[in-house]
Amino acid sequence: MERNQMRRQLALMRQSFFDQGFLDEQFIQLEELQDDANPNFVEEVVTLYYRDSSRLILNIDQALERNPLDFNKLDNYMHQFKGSSTSIGAKKVKAECTQFREYCKAGNSEGCMRTFQQLKKEYAILKRKLEAYFQQARQAGPLETACRSRIDGRGQIKKQDLTWQNIVIDKLFMFYTLENAAVVLALAAALYRRSSRSCTLLSCVAARLPRAAPARERGHVACSCAF
Repeated sequence: MERNQMRRQLALMRQSFFDQGFLDEQFIQLEELQDDANPNFVEEVVTLYYRDSSRLILNIDQALERNPLDFNKLDNYMHQFKGSSTSIGAKKVKAECTQFREYCKAGNSEGCMRTFQQLKKEYAILKRKLEAYFQQARQAGPLETACRSRIDGRGQIKKQDLTWQNIVIDKLFMFYTLENAAVVLALAAALYRRSSRSCTLLSCVAARLPRAAPARERGHVACSCAF
């Protein structure tokens, strides 16, 4: 298939995610951080999301088997899940997280279980769609910025309107574990370079690292200022 045709199909596929309510503008904010130096930025963040959230799903599944239910623990788990889902723009998943937390506050065990099943369904659907999208994107090559920036037919998100300081740093560290430390820190360094901010940004990153983080990972942050 001709590459231009593949890119048109890719743009239509991507647009359908917004039209059908699977993604919101946060996904576009991640795309705006992607450039030639970091061509797989969005896919890497989404991969971290699914790696981390699978653990949360297991924790919630186990907590829902307890009798009586610990609604505070369930709410804490779902707070984490909602935060990481928000960070990639997973709109439908985020909506189910919100509903689940409302049921936790009301002590409604039936509502929690029903909503969690729907959440897992939306989560799995989005995962399949994004996996297909990224696979096709690798074959077609990057979309033009004008195509990537559009949410719907009514207008485009302008780069200067994005709130850079609110993207990724807090949200990125929802994915942080010692196992994926190098990936998270590399993404943080990419954000620094992409947003042209001072080393204060990466100093904040270093301050957020768990005390258990290896010294070499903290050194990676310091070295990133020289990129």
